[in-house]
Amino acid sequence: MKVPQKTAFLAYAESLMVTDADGEVVRLSWGHDEAGLFVNGAQTNLFILPLKSRRKIAPPRGGKAQKKAFESFSGWESNDAIELSIPDNRTKLAVFGWAVEIRYRSDKWTGKKVLYSHEYRSPVGVYSDRPTARGSRVWGLRAKSGARLVSERGLIR
Repeated sequence: MKVPQKTAFLAYAESLMVTDADGEVVRLSWGHDEAGLFVNGAQTNLFILPLKSRRKIAPPRGGKAQKKAFESFSGWESNDAIELSIPDNRTKLAVFGWAVEIRYRSDKWTGKKVLYSHEYRSPVGVYSDRPTARGSRVWGLRAKSGARLVSERGLIR
């Protein structure tokens, strides 16, 4: 799995519960506004990326699918863009385990930041830039079936 050049920011990541390759349940968590939840244009892959190095930029050319993904998820028009700096060696992700639950904060539809929790009911793989949770900064999620993970209702599967 690889982090694409363009993604849509959906929310702030709070935590992710994962069953790792050894069958152990691991809870990963991030501090206030430390990591963002992003989606690719096809809405089939989610990414949890560090927000430390973000900066606001003018929306880049293209990115129509990402803009549509954001607007569908949030109910808001997309007028902004942010640029993240992720070293190339962190963009290729390897299998880590299976998603159990994700928690995120979003102002979707209401304009007020609310904590949401989503339990995965079908197999969603979790990928990481490191073989262990320790030191990992970039995470990816993909449904085993290749189906969409985001809809107008929010996160699905």
